[in-house]
Amino acid sequence: MRTAGRARVLDSRMGRLAALALLLATVPSSPTLVLRAAPLVSIAPLSTGCTPVLFTAEIKGPETESWYCPRVEWSWPDGTTSATESDCPPFEARDRCMESQEGCGLRGFHLDANGVAVDDTKDCPCTIIGYPRRWTRYVCVPANPAGEGWEIAVRLDMRGKTIATQRVTVWVK
Repeated sequence: MRTAGRARVLDSRMGRLAALALLLATVPSSPTLVLRAAPLVSIAPLSTGCTPVLFTAEIKGPETESWYCPRVEWSWPDGTTSATESDCPPFEARDRCMESQEGCGLRGFHLDANGVAVDDTKDCPCTIIGYPRRWTRYVCVPANPAGEGWEIAVRLDMRGKTIATQRVTVWVK
């Protein structure tokens, strides 16, 4: 009886170790670009003739200098493009604190269980600037007259060199 109990504990521990190993294996060792659209398939209402779609491009994985603060270019089905460039501090200074700005804290109060007012002031002694790793576009996508999907692409550039490209197809009927 005792042996069976030990076997169950051992099986449980091995299961946890296997799950941890699987999780570590799925963490990317280098950055990757992920492009999502929501919804991927929809029917355009007659009133507008298009469906609002949220496109999200995101850098997943570790922070590296070669992927730091890229230029983001969106390519749309009609042949147009739109781009975003960020004004980022040097890579080495990305996690440094900046002086907090006036009015940075949220001020308020609440009543505790005894009815006494408690100050909820949130101080901001330091602001970490960070840098963008996610970009979004909210676009009203019309139905395709040919009945096909619309392909949207996003490209990340660093110093004029493309570092990643992703595409997604949305279907609007």
